[in-house]
Amino acid sequence: MSYNGFINILKPSGMSSSYAVVGVRKMFEKGTRVGHMGTLDPAAAGVLPVGIGFAARLFDYIIDKEKEYICELSLGIRTDTQDADGRIISREKVNVSREAVLEAMQAFKGDILQTPPAYSAVMKDGRKLYHIAREGGDTTLEKRPAHVEEIELLEQTDDDKYLLRVVCGRGTYIRTICADIGDTLGCGAHCSFLLRTKSGCFTTENAVSLEHVKAGNLDLLPIDLPIMNFKRLDANEKLRKMIKNGAPLPVKRYIRQDEIFEGETVRVYLSDRFVGIANIEDGIVKFKTVMPPEEFDHVQ
Repeated sequence: MSYNGFINILKPSGMSSSYAVVGVRKMFEKGTRVGHMGTLDPAAAGVLPVGIGFAARLFDYIIDKEKEYICELSLGIRTDTQDADGRIISREKVNVSREAVLEAMQAFKGDILQTPPAYSAVMKDGRKLYHIAREGGDTTLEKRPAHVEEIELLEQTDDDKYLLRVVCGRGTYIRTICADIGDTLGCGAHCSFLLRTKSGCFTTENAVSLEHVKAGNLDLLPIDLPIMNFKRLDANEKLRKMIKNGAPLPVKRYIRQDEIFEGETVRVYLSDRFVGIANIEDGIVKFKTVMPPEEFDHVQ
């Protein structure tokens, strides 16, 4: 049986993203492509979308989706990893009001610049930064742009701890936001708890545990679920062979719906089944990725 779709794993704290992927992969036939749609730190919990089969090839088309996190900002302690698992590098007395925290947060809304944390998977000189950090090497990188759509103070959980909700774009480090807020306040801080509640269309509501999957529950979320923002093209059955080979197609020969605008990225269907992603260029459908030839035997 061929599997193509997504499993949204609710990853617990302490589990690596790679471990979750390996656990899912073991449930499918050897050779089935399996990959996660964006790393979640081992210390963090939350949704980890995993692509199965052809779905694993859609990474480039869904990674820019909006993400939502719940985090705990702990003032007064800096760590080398910017989270609770790291080595404490400083302790400061905290004399900060709730109002001061709210004011400091405002500087981290909108387009911001962040220095990637030393313990991250960002590449430097061909190596992951956390490998360099563990060896005591230079992990200095230039600041990078990030975007925070919303940052909200949900509640004060202790004298020096605050629960925040952050909605952000790709490549935004929540633990760095916490550390930077602490620096702004002059007392330092780290992220003592992190939960990803949303990654695009993948939420805690449609997530399952790894144990649930290992028990043989392999019901997949639809392969086109995270790309519904793209317009849809339905192919004429006569073009099956051309689509199977990823050949460019004239738009007017097979569109059954309203006008498709020039320059659009579209999702392509054959017999009502998703088969690929293409761009419309000069009136031609040019495939960016198409289902493997053997999968077309299941498209009836």
